[in-house]
Amino acid sequence: MFAVLCDGLTIAPGWLVIQQRDASEMNVDFNGNWTSYREGFGSFDKNFFLGLEKIHLLTSIQDNELYVEFDFPGYSSGYAQYSSIEVDDEENNYTLSLGKFSGQLDILGSCNSQVFSTYDHGNHQNCAREKGIGWWHHSCDSSNLNDKPEINYPKITRMLIRPTYEFFEKNN
Repeated sequence: MFAVLCDGLTIAPGWLVIQQRDASEMNVDFNGNWTSYREGFGSFDKNFFLGLEKIHLLTSIQDNELYVEFDFPGYSSGYAQYSSIEVDDEENNYTLSLGKFSGQLDILGSCNSQVFSTYDHGNHQNCAREKGIGWWHHSCDSSNLNDKPEINYPKITRMLIRPTYEFFEKNN
């Protein structure tokens, strides 16, 4: 059993926050090793990453959808929604699988089918070392919601999951 952060105000009830980053608050170092990303880090009231093992458990017991909020400095805010999300187990390096995209910007499209990498583990250790951030790297210049604030990426990001409507319909 573990604690999660629920959000029923952003778009609708029933969402769990799995990642939250406000680059203007540098209270959490996202340049973690494999163990820190596996276990999770940070604080629900600030910046945090829930943990790959917890995200794997949540996405393997039922079908979930993913909603991503982002705010680019001096540009605009937006969202991306994916009809499904699954994060594989540690043996498979927490490979990310995403369903159909809808929204304003397919911000995680290049991450689909990628393994998670940190500077000390994974297929893209060089990208993780170069960027100083663990992520589902497709290439070193693909989008990364955990990226450092000096990189021209979103200033504020949140990743939220919830069971799909099909899950609710089957169980009601």
